[in-house]
Amino acid sequence: MHDIIIRRAIDSDLHGMLELYRHLNPDDPPVDPAAAELPWSSLLRSGLTTVLVAEEHGRLVSSCTLVVVPNLTRGGMSYALIENVVTHAGYRRRGLGHRVLAAALDAAWAANCYKVMLATGSKQDSTLRFYETAGFERGGKTFFQARRPWVSFRRHAAEARIGSGATLHMGAIRWVLAARPGRRRPAAAHRPRGPGPGRAGVPAGGW
Repeated sequence: MHDIIIRRAIDSDLHGMLELYRHLNPDDPPVDPAAAELPWSSLLRSGLTTVLVAEEHGRLVSSCTLVVVPNLTRGGMSYALIENVVTHAGYRRRGLGHRVLAAALDAAWAANCYKVMLATGSKQDSTLRFYETAGFERGGKTFFQARRPWVSFRRHAAEARIGSGATLHMGAIRWVLAARPGRRRPAAAHRPRGPGPGRAGVPAGGW
């Protein structure tokens, strides 16, 4: 564990992140690295998003993305969301997921957020306990979501353009639209009370 570095992602991490995300949604089509450069740059430079990573010997092995949302309620305190929590399959159950989540919570409290929310599509007790032991409370709010009709990709000789105007070279694409409703279990971590910024307790172990 001494060789693990927890840090914020940088430009040169793009290829490592694309490889790591294959362990998050294995059925997703691979993203062209050239097409990923623009959204990656936006993530790193928006001022509202932070990608936290765990690195071992130059390899990215765990990550999550923190989004801080400015707010006019709760005394003007911001709130935050966490998405894309992933650990490489070969590095799980070593506490790495807990460590990147702890870093995300620390960053949220430092940004004056009063709460941090995340959602998981998993119904497995082990996954839900993982988030609870990382400092999140289950069932504090009822969570709803609306999803854009799902797009499945099949490669053909074609090009697709993304909304920013950049060109996404898929080699090929066939669009197959199908409604894909779904539910996620909500969880939230509230800022610790007290004079200091604090941090949610993270026990040893975990993923």
